[in-house]
Amino acid sequence: MSHYMIFGKEDCPHTRKARDDFKKMNRAFVYVNVDTNS
Repeated sequence: MSHYMIFGKEDCPHTRKARDDFKKMNRAFVYVNVDTNS
């Protein structure tokens, strides 16, 4: 089983697309907001 992490910002269109794509593929991932996680 693979583990995926997406690092990004809420207002970034690339981050939003990546998260949407992973959800559509039913692929589990961890999202790390680089603005709020330090």
